Amino acid sequence: MWEKFNKTKKMIELSQETSDMITSNVENWKSYLNTASQFYKYSFDDQIMIHAQRPDCTACAVIPIWNKKMLR
Repeated sequence: MWEKFNKTKKMIELSQETSDMITSNVENWKSYLNTASQFYKYSFDDQIMIHAQRPDCTACAVIPIWNKKMLR
């Protein structure tokens, strides 16, 4: 149970740190908007997490989609 709590806590911290970082200056905000524009169907929270982990990402999907539909 604590492992799940710790993982959730780390995700919340990463989200908060990223939100603070992207709003700290115009260049960071532009970088975030570039990422968000690639993932307009995702929620704001998901866009933040994608940007936090891979700001240069161009595609994102759950594992079953990658494995079955994308044949990756």
